[in-house]
Amino acid sequence: MTVVILPYWHFLVLCASLAVLVWWPGRPCVVWLVCVALLVMTLTGCAGTPEPEEPPEPLPAVVLCALPAGMTETKTEPVTPGGDYTQREVAAYATALHQWGKAGWKRVAASREWSQDCVDRAAIRDGGHAE
Repeated sequence: MTVVILPYWHFLVLCASLAVLVWWPGRPCVVWLVCVALLVMTLTGCAGTPEPEEPPEPLPAVVLCALPAGMTETKTEPVTPGGDYTQREVAAYATALHQWGKAGWKRVAASREWSQDCVDRAAIRDGGHAE
């Protein structure tokens, strides 16, 4: 913090000494006293030692777990009925769409579980414990 403030103090010392020269042109002793006082105030920040900072906590190890190819395949979406369709076709489409979505969410859950198992296996392999 002292490093950031020092340039402003030097600017303040310069401005104060110029102001003192303008206001008291016949008293150079006062100008030097003000400059020395401001310089002493500036340098007092250099005398203090900053508190030691604690090192940051180490980041957890990165574990790369690639999903098997079968888990990332996209399933084909049910075909929407076109043209002149009946209520039975709409019901069949809605049921197929629901089953397609349900299967998709099951694949997402399975991939999440597989990924978590991979992370747990890596943690145990590295000497940690599975959470």
